[in-house]
Amino acid sequence: MKKIESTRKIIIGSEIRIYRKGFGYSKLTVIENNDYYIAALSDDDFFNYVRDGNTVEEHL
Repeated sequence: MKKIESTRKIIIGSEIRIYRKGFGYSKLTVIENNDYYIAALSDDDFFNYVRDGNTVEEHL
């Protein structure tokens, strides 16, 4: 497995594989990455399933 030194090194356009218990896996595409947050696009079904405060696991 490849490790990165910082989340700031995640390149815009990268795909993130994300997991939510009860839902399963989904792929997100990074659209913004800065010192304060990472923003990504997801499919509607995953976006509508996850609520504020939910925890997800992610893999690059």
